[in-house]
Amino acid sequence: MSPLEITGGGLLVAACLLVAVGFSWWRKGSGGGRKGTASQDEGGGGRSWRTLVAPILCLSLGIVCATDVGGGIGKGGRLATKGSNQLGNDALHTLAGATTQTATHAAPAPLPEGAAIIVVLGLLLFGLAMRRAAKQRRRDLGFSLLAGLALGPAAFALQFAHSVVVPALTTGGNLIMGNM
Repeated sequence: MSPLEITGGGLLVAACLLVAVGFSWWRKGSGGGRKGTASQDEGGGGRSWRTLVAPILCLSLGIVCATDVGGGIGKGGRLATKGSNQLGNDALHTLAGATTQTATHAAPAPLPEGAAIIVVLGLLLFGLAMRRAAKQRRRDLGFSLLAGLALGPAAFALQFAHSVVVPALTTGGNLIMGNM
């Protein structure tokens, strides 16, 4: 596989997408300050942390698709990463006159067979969720997946993927394949 590349512009695009998802979650959970609403009764401003599970899973799926998956999914993930790098670089150059450097990392080994099955099932579930969800939820899920694709080659995202996500996918895949 080709080496993974990320630029400051790619990080900028991912950060903007994650801020948009976080802001949407923050605004939606506020309840508008009305007394007696669920948001006031739950504490913490009424923001349910459980509603962040799906965007975090989409972010993780995007990171794995951008780094560890081969085939058509991996090519699509790397193309999205390259596009976010270019978009962010152009935005930085146009808005701030800045140039960015490219950080290159060696491509990790492809996922085992069972983990790849979990990724494909995850993408299918993502597609079903996009069809069934409300407009704002679709936007949040899509932004989270794109942010994961943009963040994939970053060193901290690679470390997260290889210490948390890939072992979980491998264990789930082994359960499906019966290789335990």
